[in-house]
Amino acid sequence: CRRIPDEINEVCGCNPPQETPAPTPNPTRPPNPNPQPTPEPTRNSQCDVCGNSRSVNKPFSAVEVPGYGITTCGDLQSDGLDRQISPSDCRRIPDQINAVCGCNPACNICDNGRSVGSPNAIVRIPGLSPVRCRELQEYGLEGSITPSECRNIPNFINDVCECEPQQPTPDPTRNPSPQPIPAPNPTRNPNPQPTPTPNPTRNPNPQPTPAPNPDQTRAPTCVTVGKKGGRN
Repeated sequence: CRRIPDEINEVCGCNPPQETPAPTPNPTRPPNPNPQPTPEPTRNSQCDVCGNSRSVNKPFSAVEVPGYGITTCGDLQSDGLDRQISPSDCRRIPDQINAVCGCNPACNICDNGRSVGSPNAIVRIPGLSPVRCRELQEYGLEGSITPSECRNIPNFINDVCECEPQQPTPDPTRNPSPQPIPAPNPTRNPNPQPTPTPNPTRNPNPQPTPAPNPDQTRAPTCVTVGKKGGRN
């Protein structure tokens, strides 16, 4: 029994717990008679994420920006207006989001104010993948084409996308019909009363003279004539 307390004392908690001493407080500094106001944290200036004083034209498009990860163009623009983007990051952002967020001014790819006449035609522009004329026109109007690209695109698509209006085929030209020649006017007025036929001066021969018959012609008779015209 004399050995048991030593063996179970700590395990069974036979000794009363020792009181924990109170912590020693830190020494109190005397108050500053002239306290300095706490400076406000430095705030960033507003960031124009498009870089050209334009708003994003495609706020729901997803864009990846180093340091921010993947976000939408609208949220990124809100962070810039709320001064949550540092000036160094703000200088790099416009080049990274310009086309995706539609920051450019609207581009009319036909360069004459007209819509493409062949929307389903495929056009190939150096540096870009083949695209339909209709889709390229939509990219331009929503601000996804930079001004420098907009100046060069019409040279590549004018004929394929039919930017020029089709001229209507003229009707065949008919040869002019000849003008009718008017009938000449009469030189004199016709005699309203015909001239009467004059009566014959003599009566016609009721019986025509018969033609001479060569068989009935008599031969001439030779007559002997004497002196002084007498007959012998």
